[in-house]
Amino acid sequence: MFRNHASASCLLCGCPTDPHTALCKACLLELPYLDQPCRRCGLELGLDAQNQHYCEQCLLEPPFFDYCLALGRYEYPLQELITRFKFNAKLCAGRALSLALMQEKGFAMRQDTPDALLPVPLHTQRIRHRGFNQSIVIAQALAKPLGGIPVLRQYCQRQRATSTQRGLSASERATNLRDAFVISQPNERWQHIAIVDDVVTTKSTVNAIAQLLKNKGVKKVGV
Repeated sequence: MFRNHASASCLLCGCPTDPHTALCKACLLELPYLDQPCRRCGLELGLDAQNQHYCEQCLLEPPFFDYCLALGRYEYPLQELITRFKFNAKLCAGRALSLALMQEKGFAMRQDTPDALLPVPLHTQRIRHRGFNQSIVIAQALAKPLGGIPVLRQYCQRQRATSTQRGLSASERATNLRDAFVISQPNERWQHIAIVDDVVTTKSTVNAIAQLLKNKGVKKVGV
């Protein structure tokens, strides 16, 4: 007798694929991966910057976080997958993105595994409207292949509802996030925490949380 292995269709092209990945190998190869990202903030430097490791902004005014590992550019098909995941509650798309991130950045993540993952918190109003926190879904999918490290769902709280960051300039985003987050618990054990978010643009959100973590004595903060 032969076992009938379960199969699934790729979320992008519809071809048969492994149900655990939800994206076929061909579509994974076509994702808009970053060319030569800055080692600090993850900004794409481009193939012409072969001997350059950091962007100008990080050299002049480095962020509070120490590194940023991003899957790729926010363009099709990543943008499409994130939209399905975030606004249409297609959780399989979120898990597929998490697995793709592990495939692309897994070596770096395992070489220096964080003590814990911290999903960017949503305000309770946003949770009620959306029904879930997309960053928690991603963090939970990443935690297991990283050795089952903790996901700090309650460590950081969003104490103030903010307007959407879309369409705001970098300075407007920073102003919008002022005093939006709070960490009320003492840090007694975490030396290296990685913040998890679905999209980073100016990185104002993760930088605000990274500053709080550094103030709590966390020595290394990743994104």
